[in-house]
Amino acid sequence: MLKNIISAALAASLCICAVSCGKDSEKKNGKDRSEAATAAPTAYAEPVTAAADGSETIGELVTPAETDDDYTLGSFYLSSTGVKLYFDKDKIPEELMFTLEKYFTAYSNKDYQSYTETVYPSYLEGMDAYLQSEVGYDLKQSFEQKCDSLSDNMGGEFTVTRIKAGKTAEEIAEEEAQGTTQESEEALAQKMFENVNEWFGKDYYTEVKNEADRIYYFPFYVVAMDSDGNETALIQDFDIAFAEKDGKYYAFG
Repeated sequence: MLKNIISAALAASLCICAVSCGKDSEKKNGKDRSEAATAAPTAYAEPVTAAADGSETIGELVTPAETDDDYTLGSFYLSSTGVKLYFDKDKIPEELMFTLEKYFTAYSNKDYQSYTETVYPSYLEGMDAYLQSEVGYDLKQSFEQKCDSLSDNMGGEFTVTRIKAGKTAEEIAEEEAQGTTQESEEALAQKMFENVNEWFGKDYYTEVKNEADRIYYFPFYVVAMDSDGNETALIQDFDIAFAEKDGKYYAFG
């Protein structure tokens, strides 16, 4: 069932770095497939329209009824693109969520241009140079390989339907009660950049930290729908970092 698969993703320990750390962020196990119905907005989620300039917007916070299949997933915001976004607006800005969504829909749409618009510019340059030097192909080819890998895991074409970013108050309280609270956000972000520092041959984390207005670091998961209308956890057990600079948000990966 949908609730079991996604709840498992939510409950997983999110302590592994994102794609930027050189590890595949997609699940390899075909047994994670779901036989649930589609993720189309249900009756309780009012349709949301884009802004006048075409930019993405979100509606009011929606809390599913206990009878709904996704009740255990908690409250969400329905975006004008139809994706359900699970996040705390006091901790993560809307625009950051829109960028995170665009980042993963770029993979589902195999849209390299959109992908480059979501990633920190100097990371794009550095990773492209590193890949050409070390493995003999460029960043675009690496992106295409990831697109193919994700498609293979989903059994073909897929559509992003749900994204959760950050921890809920309940998750934080449970960690504190169990004495498993992680290191600070900054310390975890710094660790995440260790591989990138090595690849780029410099203290890239400090460079970004000095340039950016803020660095965000949080656990996340992505759920997608396959061509048969079934949902499954596409990405889980990973954290991701974002840099805020001049009012825009950029990923690293």
